[in-house]
Amino acid sequence: MDDNTLAKCLESLAETIGRGRVKASPLVRAFSVSGGTGLLNGMTCGKSFLASEDKRWLWDYFQTARNSDEIALFMRRVAKTVDQRVHLAKSVQRLIQWRYLVDEKATTKSLLRASLEGIEQRPVLNSLYILPTLGCNFSCSHCFVTARTPQRKTGPISVDALRLGIDVF
Repeated sequence: MDDNTLAKCLESLAETIGRGRVKASPLVRAFSVSGGTGLLNGMTCGKSFLASEDKRWLWDYFQTARNSDEIALFMRRVAKTVDQRVHLAKSVQRLIQWRYLVDEKATTKSLLRASLEGIEQRPVLNSLYILPTLGCNFSCSHCFVTARTPQRKTGPISVDALRLGIDVF
């Protein structure tokens, strides 16, 4: 790949972001897996894997909102070759496309509401599971939460998130 390819990737990224800034979605959780970092989008149930060359630092970088100029400068700092920069630009594009990176003004509530508005026909819900925390340390063998969630402690669910879940149900 050449500088022209990189310029096109960065231009495309700038068009996607526009004049705004992107940050990590509050609905996405990152966790370590062998060989890289897993990302789980709690709203779309989408799962992705950042391969070892992307590493966790890419996700950590977006914990603060960034604009396209900051992202381009960051890529020049961390990626030594044009090929690496193009790969990194495409990775960031995919994270935006898959809604792992969102507009800096997005909140949990606004993202949930936007997702619900995108559904033409709401599914029939007949069960509501409230998981106040994933920080339980009992590790019961019958519990689906500990069996399928990353082994890390999280804080309790917020009252706003609980209310929104009940409203949706």
